[in-house]
Amino acid sequence: MCIRIPDDQVVFRSIHHPYAFASKGKKFDSSRSWNLKRYDNALVASVIWQRFAPNALMVHRYGCRNSQKRNSAGNKRDVYCGFYALDVSAVRQIKASEGIVAANVEHKIELGEIAHANLFATIDAHVDPDDLEAAKTYFLDRLWRLMAGPCLYTCPADSDLADHPRLQLPGGYLGSYMDSRRLLRRISDWLWYLIGTLRWSKTARQLQE
Repeated sequence: MCIRIPDDQVVFRSIHHPYAFASKGKKFDSSRSWNLKRYDNALVASVIWQRFAPNALMVHRYGCRNSQKRNSAGNKRDVYCGFYALDVSAVRQIKASEGIVAANVEHKIELGEIAHANLFATIDAHVDPDDLEAAKTYFLDRLWRLMAGPCLYTCPADSDLADHPRLQLPGGYLGSYMDSRRLLRRISDWLWYLIGTLRWSKTARQLQE
């Protein structure tokens, strides 16, 4: 089930090596940082909702868990580098162009991660499904212009890397990321996280029974 995320929220996009890098993993490439996938009439990417990852460390731990899962599957070594932040309201204000009709963000728990959400662009029905490059290029450019950060991190599993790829991440288009939430909002987000985690854990147990 997908739930619309309120306009006043923030989401984060995790950056992983080598997926967001070009030149055989040596250079950050913003066009690869979103890994947009087509589902029906939309281009979709995963983000992390701040409400259920209420501080930077929890966002980083989410990224480290994803890396661990990929590495456990035997893929090429995945290294989490950090995240960029985007305002949900700004995403929804992306203007229609190049076959993109609208942009949105919805909460959708995935692989047991309660903070997971989908950021997506709806594609005009008249756009050739085999020719989406113009739509992708436009959408990726708009997203980059909304990103603040990066907030860098080294997962414990990657402490052996002398030349960590996080050092290749450029400053976001909007500058550094600052958590501007007031105290009451921070407390509210922690309550949402705690209650949401308890409810999801209960639901997961019921599904396994």
